[in-house]
Amino acid sequence: MSSSDAQSRNRKLLRTGPFPGQIDPWAEDSRYFRQLHGAIIGELQDSLQDPLLDRGLIASREASLQIAEGTIPDITISLRKQSPAPVRLDYPAIAEALLVNPGVALDLPLPELDAIHIYERGSGQIVTIIEIVSPSNKSDRYDESSYIQRREILVYDRGIQVVEIDLTRSVKRLIKSTNLHVFPYHIAIHLPLERARMIGFRWSESIPSFALPLHGDGLAVEMQPIYDAAYYKSSVATQMLDAGVYRSDTLPFPSTLTDAQRDEALMRVETWKSQLEQLRAEIGA
Repeated sequence: MSSSDAQSRNRKLLRTGPFPGQIDPWAEDSRYFRQLHGAIIGELQDSLQDPLLDRGLIASREASLQIAEGTIPDITISLRKQSPAPVRLDYPAIAEALLVNPGVALDLPLPELDAIHIYERGSGQIVTIIEIVSPSNKSDRYDESSYIQRREILVYDRGIQVVEIDLTRSVKRLIKSTNLHVFPYHIAIHLPLERARMIGFRWSESIPSFALPLHGDGLAVEMQPIYDAAYYKSSVATQMLDAGVYRSDTLPFPSTLTDAQRDEALMRVETWKSQLEQLRAEIGA
């Protein structure tokens, strides 16, 4: 094998990480999940766009329910409708004319989380919202309650379908079910005129596919390839390796894994590191 071949394999292995085909438990830390969150939304929106357009729908990337008061989430599916362009105000000039203090301009961070909104083209009606649940959203009880209240307004008052994809283990969850203690991860589908449904899955299992509810029909969504692509493109495994994150004491939500699962995860990491060492030896690094 040539050095260039080994270099290519090394790059691919670095970005693929130690947990191909499943969730990397260390990537559930807020710092790294924030990067994954944005990448998952991008991959998901791209995968949905063509089949949605064929159905007269369009997916847009909007502010998440987790951060927005205006009930706007990660990916929304709706009919396309042009919103009126915002009016840019010369606020300092307005304040000066009114003889009041205009204040100082602040450099505030943009919202870190997005959702997908699916709209009906033409009417602009929101059909479905897809949320990728953030671990930080579950860390504060007020945020949790506020999110659930917003979701209930969307589903039961406005008739909008909401899909929540929870890819982080936590003792706090955004749905209440006796089945949750069995499944550290889940996909929840909230429908206006039916009972909510949950697809649960365990650590070491692939993220299941699900039927995305649309306007009278549905669309099969394969989530594991979307997660894998987002994980790969974000290079979070390389970041965590360089930061020395892959350790037992830095594992997020450690109580949600058994001792055997924790040992297995650490073994997977060591195997991955060993493979990387072998490739570096071939490269001569």
